[in-house]
Amino acid sequence: MAVLASGTAVAAAPAETGYFNYTIPQRQPDGTTRQVSIDQAQPVNPVPTTLAERLEWERTPKSEDAVPARIPTNSGQRVTYDPVTVEECKAFTASDQTPYAHKNHYGFCSNGSVEIGRMTCPFPSCLHSKSFGLTIIGHGDRNIETGAVQRKASFTLNTRMGHTIGTQVPDNILVTVGLDCVALNGTTCNNPWGGGITKTLGEWRRDETETATLTIEGTPSEIPTDPNWDGKSYYNLRPFIRHNNPQFPPTERNLPWDAMRCDTSTKNYSRPYRDNGACIFTNINALFPISRAPGSPHKSVGDHLWQALNKPLETKPGVPNKVIPGKPGSGQPLTRLVDHTPELDARITKNRTRARENCVRFWGVDYAKPESPNSEYPKQKRDCDEYPMASTFEGAAHADYQPGSILSFSSKPVPFGENRSAGNWLQQWYAEDHIIHGDYFYIRVLD
Repeated sequence: MAVLASGTAVAAAPAETGYFNYTIPQRQPDGTTRQVSIDQAQPVNPVPTTLAERLEWERTPKSEDAVPARIPTNSGQRVTYDPVTVEECKAFTASDQTPYAHKNHYGFCSNGSVEIGRMTCPFPSCLHSKSFGLTIIGHGDRNIETGAVQRKASFTLNTRMGHTIGTQVPDNILVTVGLDCVALNGTTCNNPWGGGITKTLGEWRRDETETATLTIEGTPSEIPTDPNWDGKSYYNLRPFIRHNNPQFPPTERNLPWDAMRCDTSTKNYSRPYRDNGACIFTNINALFPISRAPGSPHKSVGDHLWQALNKPLETKPGVPNKVIPGKPGSGQPLTRLVDHTPELDARITKNRTRARENCVRFWGVDYAKPESPNSEYPKQKRDCDEYPMASTFEGAAHADYQPGSILSFSSKPVPFGENRSAGNWLQQWYAEDHIIHGDYFYIRVLD
């Protein structure tokens, strides 16, 4: 999440005309920052407006990587996600990829400035302008309450005093700030900000905060080519700003669409992490963090994953030109596999079987015994650690289902306790980050 300084003012409209703009601080190729109109900050990979296109878009790499969740140091701790704060959002700077910032699946942020002005002679000597800062933060939600499923996301709108130049922009212009929400497959958005919040320009220029909770109603329809076991539904969201004075055109500014997905999945993990679904922001690459730092409860697994991602030719099996997916920036993610059917359950089992066959092949039938030879972890009971994980479509049996694929895998014996710790951490992360069947993610190994 880049943090850059605020920039310079945007050039106003030609002489003798009024104007209305929403500007954001944008990082430039030379590393500087300047305010640019939202018209100049459209995303390179825009969110589609139809369901079919959106489903394809969900599978594409995103321009931002999630900030890794805090890794628990023991099995009694929970995964924690830091929410986006107002101060963080004020410091976020857009890139040429997206005018928004996403901290993780549960944190969305828009930071900019609303400006109304008029030029009465050549810029800048006769500029009249008033502005206010506008920060909108979205919070995804896991429904961990008992009872009926309720899918929702909450939003916080924060405003603050901007600049005042000249005298010809009145404070009594009515300005409306709101949030458009469009459901793409069979549900509805119960959106308290759908009509917007209307105040005078002078009122918006005060330091104020508004909050609203958007809830999702209705049962999602089936998705083409997807049985939709998890009750997935897809939404497009965008903030908008309008005003009522035609002397300052245009009277409406729409930000680009962003993406939210909700589900009703209860299959994501068992006690104590079971929930009744979630709403998350999907315009970000999900990262599974695992530590190989000294003292990590699963250091050996972290070492193995680092080796598989960075030195795959040194892993077993030895395959020429070996490619192991899951490294951030590679464009080759991992895909979550859940045992929704006997066939999918059998594929998970086959992933584990192929991995163990590999451990036996290179470390012997006694690879798990503390006294077994050919191990870098002597005198410890061992498990066969596999990467990619058995709970992914790219697991060790991938070639059985995709003949001719260039993707491969690695497995090796690691200490029993550390492997089980890593497995529990992975399952907890799946649940907390709501990585459900078919979702893409990458691996971030932390030193």
